[in-house]
Amino acid sequence: MTAHIIVPALDDTQIKTRDGSQTGTPATLSKPILTGILRDEFHFQGLIITDAMDMKAITDNFDLNFAVEHALSAGADIILMPVKMWDEKAVKRLDNLYRHLDDQAQKNPVLQQRIDESAKRVVLMKLNKAISGAPADPVKAQLIVASEQHKNQENRISEHAVTVIKNEGILPYQLKQNNKILVISDEYPRNQLIKKHLDDIARETETRIHVTTQKIKTDKKTLSEKKVNTMISGQDFILLVTYNLRNRDTNAQFIINSANNAGIPLAVISSRDPYDIAYLSNVKANIAIYGITGFDITNGQRNALETNIRSGLRTLFSGKNARSLNYPGGRLPVDIKDPENGIILYPYGTGKTYSEQGSR
Repeated sequence: MTAHIIVPALDDTQIKTRDGSQTGTPATLSKPILTGILRDEFHFQGLIITDAMDMKAITDNFDLNFAVEHALSAGADIILMPVKMWDEKAVKRLDNLYRHLDDQAQKNPVLQQRIDESAKRVVLMKLNKAISGAPADPVKAQLIVASEQHKNQENRISEHAVTVIKNEGILPYQLKQNNKILVISDEYPRNQLIKKHLDDIARETETRIHVTTQKIKTDKKTLSEKKVNTMISGQDFILLVTYNLRNRDTNAQFIINSANNAGIPLAVISSRDPYDIAYLSNVKANIAIYGITGFDITNGQRNALETNIRSGLRTLFSGKNARSLNYPGGRLPVDIKDPENGIILYPYGTGKTYSEQGSR
């Protein structure tokens, strides 16, 4: 799968954007990378699939038809999500894209040859993998899709991925016989999902967890000191779930400050990008779970990656034996930098284990 990233060391050519300016060529649109390196140098024979083409790195800079044509010309075989198929307008956009590609291919034999190569490669892959277009047997599908075996594997993968970025002796939080836990996130269904898994943890650890939830936009500035102090009063532990913070001095920071002043342990769950901690100060515990939403449009409240919430919560707590329900092993796949000066705050590979409690 390609990434919409510019890598000048591999391709330093410039490409024209929608507004007429020049920018580096994203790998998804780069023939030197997809064909020159991946196909010719590495001799890769599999399918090249683009990352979602409706992502802002593409849509903010390039016309849809232009981007798809360039991705195919660069060497991509499958164009992922050029259009979200949610309404009639999307159907028309997709039809227009097909017509554009057909027109351009008739004018450009090289593009036609590329499309034919990709089509052949896709068909051969389907034949080799016995992938049929015939209707699936729903009974058989139910034994495979979301089967217990697959869900268990999903949970194991997400458990290994959870990364403890910072822990000043707070994690794992040892549950008492009775616990009052405040959950704060920006969506009501997300809070309910967290409550569901906290109830599961209570049963597993044979403890009582009284959960209070608050729906608050963590990236805004709307809270008063009085409201925050009233909200956190009497709580034993606070879970603050952030989602792609882009500014400092938000509600999230206000909640952290108030909890610290009140002496209430608080853990921040960076629920999507791991960078949220770069916009926060005086955080004593922070974990990254690398995603809480998915592409299931039937789930209108965006909680399609339930396993990540489950595994993140299990990393935060220990039961009567003081052992974490999920021992953390994840490592940061990126550097986390200060957004103002670019200084690396948490380098690639950072990942605390609970033997490192008390260290930054």
